[in-house]
Order: sequence, then C-alpha cells, then structure tokens
Amino acid sequence: MERMRKRKQMKGWVILAALLIVLGCGKRVPQPNQEPEDQQLWNAAETHYQGGEYAEAQRNYLIIIERYPFSPLAQRAQFMSAKCYLEMGKNQEALEEFKRYLHNNRENSDLREAQEIILRLEKDRYREHQTQTQRTLQEIQEENFRLRQTLQWLKPTVYSEEIYLELDLFRDRLYVKMGTQTLYDFPMVSGKGMARLKATGEERDFSTPTGIREIRAKEVDPVWYRPNWSWLEKGEEVPQTLSLEERAVPGALGKYRLHLGEGYSIHGTSSSRIRPGKYSHGCVRMNAGDLKKVWDLTQEGTKVFIY
Repeated sequence: MERMRKRKQMKGWVILAALLIVLGCGKRVPQPNQEPEDQQLWNAAETHYQGGEYAEAQRNYLIIIERYPFSPLAQRAQFMSAKCYLEMGKNQEALEEFKRYLHNNRENSDLREAQEIILRLEKDRYREHQTQTQRTLQEIQEENFRLRQTLQWLKPTVYSEEIYLELDLFRDRLYVKMGTQTLYDFPMVSGKGMARLKATGEERDFSTPTGIREIRAKEVDPVWYRPNWSWLEKGEEVPQTLSLEERAVPGALGKYRLHLGEGYSIHGTSSSRIRPGKYSHGCVRMNAGDLKKVWDLTQEGTKVFIY
C-alpha cells in the first residue's frame, strides 16, 4: 500500500512539472527577433522618405516624437521631419522646424547640416523679400509718374471749371465733375478682363483701359457691328460670307454712344438697364436715363479720366 501511495504521489509531481514547463511558469518568453515599436516606425518612415512619400514619412516621424520625446530616435526624427517640409517645398515650415531642432539638439551629429540649411533658407527668404521690395518700389515709382501725368492734365481742367468725366473702374462709378465738385454720380459696367473664347480656347483681354482720354465723337442711334469674337466666345463658328449689313445689330448699344477712341466708348444697352458686375468687352455701359444726362452735359473734347 505504501509503495502504491508513493507511486501515485510521484506521478502527480511529474504531471505538475510538465504543466509548469508547458505554461512557462506564467511568464511570456520574448520573441528573439522582434523589433521595438519605435524602430518599426523609424524603418517605415525611412522607407517612405526614400520613396519620395514625404508626407507619409513625416507622419511616422511625428509619431516617434510624440510617443518617445526624449529618445535619440526622436531627436533624429525632428531633423528628418524638417527635411520632409523642405522636400515638399514648404520652406517657411522647414525653416521653423530646423530652428526648433537646433534649439533642442545642440549636441546632435546633424547640427551642422541643420545650420547650413537654415542659412540657405534665410538667404532665399531675404532675396525674395528684397526682390519684392524692389518690385514694390518700381510699382510705386510708376504709379507716382502716372499720377503726376494725370495731375498735369487734370489741373487745367479743374481750374478752368470745365465739365469732365471720371470713371472709377474699381467701384464701377462714373462721376460728372466741374472743378472739384461732383455734379452726378452714376453706376456703370466696365470690362470683364481676361476671358477664354470657347471655340478656340484663346484668351483675350476685355478690360477697360485706364488713362486720360476725351470724347472724340457723339453718336445717336448707334449700330453695333458684330465682331468675330462674339461668335467664338459662345463656341460658335464665324460665318464666312457675312456682309457688313448682316453683322449689324441695331439697338444693341442703346440710344447714345460717346466715342473714346481705339474702339472704346460709353454707351447704353438694348434693355435700357444695366445689372451690377463686370461683363462688358471693354466699353462702358450705362442706364439709359443716366447716359442721357451725360450726353447733355458733355461735348466733343470733354476730358475723360479712367482709373
């Protein structure tokens, strides 16, 4: 009996030992070749960077910085994040990121390269600012010259107390003036600027030109002769056999037209009313009643200042 009891006890110990070996005594054995998460993120980032996928690479670098802020990889990741900005053409963001890196990692091996990049970006920014400043100064000088020329023309008109017109293209307003006094202030429609002709894809400038002009002729019941672009703009072909009479569109310009030269004029519309906006092809359009007042107050030779 005693022998049987010892045999059973021994068998129990053997089974228990086997279970402990299988279960590892409750401890998990680490995988020998498994990389840490930060290294996996770094490898993924490097793969994206080498492949030109800079936005995706930067996303991984930023995760490393966020999760492991004081690790050597985080220091390197901040440098590479700045380079990603540089590769994506975001020079201002790259400059700020390199400066942050320089401040936080003064002993890092990439310090010299970061300094060189910062100097290059600062130099590029200075050149761009210098170019912009020179361009601005040139524009100011040109504008001052135009203003001086305008004043030379305007001064005799103002002091002689003659009627003259001012056309403000920014506000789309036409002012009838005498000296320094505004007699009338009317709405108007001016040129719409660059537009593409649907039929050909060509771009054409339909802006109202600025400068000093005068009324060269006054015309009653003007006729509009439809130019080629009026078909091309709508995507239609220009008829090949149209005569001048067939191009004529009576009433399209309203009752009156004031010629300003080079094909530009102030005129009305077929509906007698204008709607707000810029949609003319370079000429100035007015409401019929307003245009009649301008017609009555002006004559050939009346100065017109367009700005």
